[in-house]
Amino acid sequence: EDSSVPLFLRDSWYLGAHSANIRKRTLKRELMLGEPVLIGRMRTGQAFALRDICPHRGVPLSAGRVLAENTVECPYHGWQFNKEGVCTHIPSLVDGQALDPSNIRVRSYPVCEQDGLIWVYVAANPRDGTAPRTGPPKVSLPNSRPRWVESQLFHCDIDHAVIGLMDPAHAAYVHGRWWWKVRPKEKTKHYAPLPTGFVMTRHRPSKPAYEIFGADVSTEITFELPSTRFENIRGRVFGRQVDVIGLTTCTPRDAET
Repeated sequence: EDSSVPLFLRDSWYLGAHSANIRKRTLKRELMLGEPVLIGRMRTGQAFALRDICPHRGVPLSAGRVLAENTVECPYHGWQFNKEGVCTHIPSLVDGQALDPSNIRVRSYPVCEQDGLIWVYVAANPRDGTAPRTGPPKVSLPNSRPRWVESQLFHCDIDHAVIGLMDPAHAAYVHGRWWWKVRPKEKTKHYAPLPTGFVMTRHRPSKPAYEIFGADVSTEITFELPSTRFENIRGRVFGRQVDVIGLTTCTPRDAET
């Protein structure tokens, strides 16, 4: 096995973009698991993801545009592709040429848009056209939308980033502040298995910041592969139950980012 080839967990959903950043006719180039991916939205409002390489001359499709026919037009020779990656038109073809454009394809990635987020499914076999067996991570509150977003690029292997999501012991040293006690104190947490991860069952948090949710505040933390962490905080503010969901995801760009 070639150790120089980065190993990514495929056959999995990864966070590709925030819905608010992908408006109609938007074409945005992303790097996911070392692959150039075009995330866009047709004029109908439907989100899609294609490999960001035109199969004709290798030009990035993200440099093109979305046409009225809800196709992506390559900026080099005008080849057009629908959201399934099928070529629908080649302008340079003339009458009598025995070439069916629909036999030409660019890789299409399954996309699911929910909770104000666009998830992209990266299969291990690019030619495998079967639908994903499961959907992407789902926020447990109805009609959810991101209220506050922070994005960062980390210059590290994806495994190091994921371990940070799973490891509670580093928090006192890495995330301590002058108004928090940095020295670790003894805690007892209870865990239960999930099909693709585990859950730290509901408990009273120890950080003073959580007290804004009242004396009976509690939190539940889940981690699921490939790189998703939910924190479900529940408390009462002015006598009303309040639920706050924190979602953290890590999307590998390449072997070092």
